[in-house]
Amino acid sequence: MQLAFIARQIGLQNRTTSGNILGGHARNAEETAILSIATLLAQLSYSAGVWALLASVDREGHRSGRATMQAQSGASRAAERNVGVPVSQQQLTKNGLGSALAVYEVAALVMEQTCSGASSFWSYPCHPGPHGEIKSDLDYELVTMVARAVSGMERDEANGLLNKVLGLYEGTWDQPEKGKRYSYYYDLRTLTPSPALADIYRRGEEELIRLGVPLLD
Repeated sequence: MQLAFIARQIGLQNRTTSGNILGGHARNAEETAILSIATLLAQLSYSAGVWALLASVDREGHRSGRATMQAQSGASRAAERNVGVPVSQQQLTKNGLGSALAVYEVAALVMEQTCSGASSFWSYPCHPGPHGEIKSDLDYELVTMVARAVSGMERDEANGLLNKVLGLYEGTWDQPEKGKRYSYYYDLRTLTPSPALADIYRRGEEELIRLGVPLLD
């Protein structure tokens, strides 16, 4: 409260963050979405924030499950249509760096977020993944390609494609691939990815195209 007051007094543009736990703070996707908007409104009432980061997670902190994505989608749409603040989203994966499944998780999250009205994506390389690794620039390229591909897509078409992509990793949800650390895949002097990592993303993108996701260069 004090930080919000100080920021308002000196004219900083606040970001509000509404993150709620499905199965913890709420029982299902619908309740989690409602709680996200209630939290957002409470914060806006004293912070005068101008944009929001909305994040629904399960009890393990993951975002790319079907129910958490439904909650994120509902909250994002409500914020866009009825609250009137731009929404930012993140793509944190359960599977680790260097896993094809993580590529599909990123793609699924971007599809859901773009088609639910997200105005920006907050991706940053310094954030550790679930097993300590960090994101790579290839993830950011993937985010851009998928967002451009599905932007403006009709709901039924987007849902059909999203269900196909979810099918690529939902079957192994309880046994995620750990992945490897950034230093395994990157030359730390030149900060360039290894051919092996680039090939994982290339093959993942080819699979997305095969399923019908119209990726763009």
